[in-house]
Order: sequence, then C-alpha cells, then structure tokens
Amino acid sequence: MTEHLSLCTWLATPQWTGLSVLSGSQYATMLNQLTILLTSNFPLKVGSNFSIIGLNVTIDGNPDNVSVSGNDILSYALWSDTAGKLTVFVKAEVNSTSFTVQVVNPSYGRDPITLGAVCSDCVSFAPSYLVYNANLTSGLATVALAPSSCGKDGQGIALYGSDCQYKCYGVVTDKYCVCNAGQFGPGCSQSLGTPSQVQTKSIPPGEAASISGSGGLSVSLPAGALLGSQTISVAVYDVSNLNLSQGTTETLVPAGPVIIFTPAGLRFKKPITIRIPYNPDKIPANLRPYVFYYNSSSLNPWERQISTPRPNATPPVLEALIDHFSGFTPLGANPPSNSDSSSPASSSTAPAAPPTYTASSSASGFAVRLQVVSPMSDTFFSSNSDQIKQALAEGLRLNVADVNSPTVIGYVQRRSNQSLSFSADLKVDNPLGFVESVQANASQTLTRLNVAFSQRSIPDATSFSISLIPPPALSSGAIAGIAIGSVGAGLVLVAIGWMVYKERKRRNVEKRYAISEPPAQQAAPLPVQESPVSADGFSVSSQFVVEPTFQNQGFHYYRWS
Repeated sequence: MTEHLSLCTWLATPQWTGLSVLSGSQYATMLNQLTILLTSNFPLKVGSNFSIIGLNVTIDGNPDNVSVSGNDILSYALWSDTAGKLTVFVKAEVNSTSFTVQVVNPSYGRDPITLGAVCSDCVSFAPSYLVYNANLTSGLATVALAPSSCGKDGQGIALYGSDCQYKCYGVVTDKYCVCNAGQFGPGCSQSLGTPSQVQTKSIPPGEAASISGSGGLSVSLPAGALLGSQTISVAVYDVSNLNLSQGTTETLVPAGPVIIFTPAGLRFKKPITIRIPYNPDKIPANLRPYVFYYNSSSLNPWERQISTPRPNATPPVLEALIDHFSGFTPLGANPPSNSDSSSPASSSTAPAAPPTYTASSSASGFAVRLQVVSPMSDTFFSSNSDQIKQALAEGLRLNVADVNSPTVIGYVQRRSNQSLSFSADLKVDNPLGFVESVQANASQTLTRLNVAFSQRSIPDATSFSISLIPPPALSSGAIAGIAIGSVGAGLVLVAIGWMVYKERKRRNVEKRYAISEPPAQQAAPLPVQESPVSADGFSVSSQFVVEPTFQNQGFHYYRWS
C-alpha cells in the first residue's frame, strides 16, 4: 500500500519562502529584463500555475502569450495589465523556480514597490489550497532620465558624448547612452537576443556557494565574498555576430558565448571564480584564450581578466578570477608584451600566474608611489619583504628592478583587526599615464595584487592608493645659493623677510587681545559602505569610492569623455 503525503501529515503550512526580483535597468521608460526567483516549502505541482502580483510595469505584445524563459516553466505566460499580475505555468515538481521576462519600466521615477505571489491548486497533496503572500519583497524602483543634451543625426539615430559625436542605439540621457535590455557594446550597438540558459540562486550571507549550468558554466563564491544575502543570476547568450572592432586597437577573436552576470555592478569582498565555455578551434594558433569584459571607462575597453584555459576539460572552459558582476566573453588575443602568459595553454589544475612584464623601465628615477594596506604584522613584513616586492611587481606587471624595497608606514586600525600600511616607489616610463591607468582599473589591479599575494602566502591587501611622487622642496642651502647668486633676488628676499616680520608682529598683537572661542565644528568624514552596491550608485571597492556614473562596468551603461 502506497502512503500519499497529505496536508495533515505536512509539518508546516504550505507557503512561499522567498521572492527575489533582479532588475536589469532602474531607469524610467527603459526596456528592462527581470529575473524572478520564487521559493516555497512545498513542491509545486506539475501543470499548475502561480502569479507574481504588484508588477507596476508594461509588457508589450499579446498579453495571453508573453514570452518567458526558465528551466521549470513553460515558455509562455499570461499578463494582466490592470492587476499588474504575471501568471506562469509549472512543468516540473520543484521547490524553487526562476525565470526571466522583458518589461518596460514606467515613464516616471518611482520608489520601490511591494511584490507578492499567489497560487491555487499548486500543492499536489492539497487540492484547491490557496498559497498567498502579498508582501514577499520590495523592489523595482525607477529613476527618471535626465533630458538629452544632444540631438539626432540625419538618419534619426540619437547622438551622445562630450561633443555629441557618437551614435546611441539605446536611450540618451544628458550626454550618456543607456542600453535597453538585450543591448550591449559601445553605443548599445549590438543585440544579445534570447538567452540559451539562465541560472539563478539565492546566496545566504557569508556562506560559500556555487552555481552550475550546462556547457561547463559555473560560478564559485568563497565564504565571505558577500556580507549580506543576495540573489544572483547568470545568463548565456549565443551571439553569432559579435563586433569587436569598436574601441580597440588589438586583434580580438570571438571564441564563445557572452555571459551576463546580474545584478550588474555587484562587488565581492573576495574574488570569485567563474568558468565559461569556449571553443579552442576558433582561436588562431598565434593567439591565446582569455576572458574579457567590456569596460567603457577605459581607452581600451575590452579588458583582459586573469584567465586559465582548460582546453582538455569536457567541454573546454576558461577559468577567471573576478571581483564584480558584469558581462564577460571568451576571446582570442595576443599575449601581453613580454609576459609569461605567452606560453602554450595548459590543462593543469594549478592556477595560472598573472601576466608579469619583464622589460625594465628606461626611466631615470622613481616617480610613482604605491601605498598598500594589509592585515599583517611588522615582523611578518620584515621577514617577507622580498616576497612582497616580487608580488607588487607581478601584480602591477612591472620588472622587479623597477620596484623599490617596500617600507613600513605604520599600523592602521580597522574595525575587526589591525592592518599594516606600507609603501613602495615605482619606476615607470610614463608616470602620469601609469597612475591614471591603475586608477581607472583599480578593482582589477587589486585582484591581480591579491592573486600574487596569495601565491606567496601573503595576506590579501584590503586597499591601496597610487600617486605621483611630488618633486622635492628646495633646501635652505639652495635658497641661500640663489640669493647669493643674484643681488636683485637678494634684495627681494630681504624685502619679503621684512614684510613677514611685520606681519607676524601684527598678528601677535591681535592674538594678545583675541577672545578665545571654541574651534569650528568640522564635518565628519562620510562612512564607506561595507555592503555591495550597484554600479548605478556609489561603487565601493575596498577604500576606493567611484562617483556615480551611467557606466555599469561593462554591458549596460556607457559614457564617453
């Protein structure tokens, strides 16, 4: 006799346990892609349906045949515009299901709204049981777009840029081009189409987690990568006409799909590992496979990641360390000049060493100063200074001879530990260009430094800063020499000295009769947020705070200056 599960034997009342909605765009009037994850404490019945309620959006097309994409649901859904309700149909008995749907954001700015879920007859052991929750999550805020400051060209295509010199196939706000869902690249000039697969998962705070998909796709998060709970999603797009000619001077060859990780701009406290499928046969013999992402803030926007090819895996994959979510794709490219990454691709499981430039600088002196903060003791620093120097050179892609021996600055008190601050002077051919390049790619530089540190058992850097070394001030002897060398200059110095003497005397007299007052209150420094935030707002990477821009670290928002 088979015993069937019933509502009486169920230990808990059937209910929804979570609803997460990831929004691809927060801007009003924009075509947007929502990724929705719904979880329950009961298995959904095959053939039943459930509804997401409270969606204050517009869905174009036939409301009785809305296209949705998910592993456990049918490919069509029903939409009620007046009720803001989207109904999807279940095809697998699961406790957690996710899907994507394209919508149009409202034409006005809006605060976050409350969303819920409802189903009837979706519990297999409890016919006609109603599962309802009207307050599962809050989200889907929209921000009004600023008016465009550029017009259109002769073909009616919107223009953007500092001089309105670029074409935008998305939406222009002020001088920026913002991409609709499914667009990416410079000026939103390319289309992604429909994803071939989407994987979504809710990650508990502080825990290690992973997501796996077909074709070797995977994402691995170490414990502590996220401070708070977060739902993440990975979508795979098979783009057959990927255009790599815009904004780059190097030879790049497409070698696999475009992978979009959302929420875009989400930053991690520790680097995470991604593995994306690629086709080694598409890469010419003179090129090597790398993971790239499109960074529109860079002069060379296709930015190479620290990558390890696994050509003998089944199927072949590229492994890379990243510190934020964006859009990534495998490309064939020439190895960096004078780097050890020009060696043949290895199928070893050992992590690949980051590229290290071996050519020595022709500069005559040290003109750049790097300052690093890391949780280590001064004793550890002293006994490992040579290893630290090598790691700095490797992370910055410099010759070891062009990195001066690091020196201790002092201890920095953090919330949870005491860290050591140390500095090293650098010799580079173009100091200003080098500093600007590192500052523009601060998060990637920090990742490279920490990979080099980890390979030498050095504690990860929590922050760093880089700047030009100011020219030395003139000594008193030099000033005296200048005065002696010129009678006219000497007379000027005497006059200046007499005026300084008179001014000090006047201030001393005033100070004698001054009424003591308390010092003026100074504004407290703004706290640096610890939680990860979208690149739509302030992006925080260690101690680096990037002002808000419409650039979304890759495939959504683009700014040219």
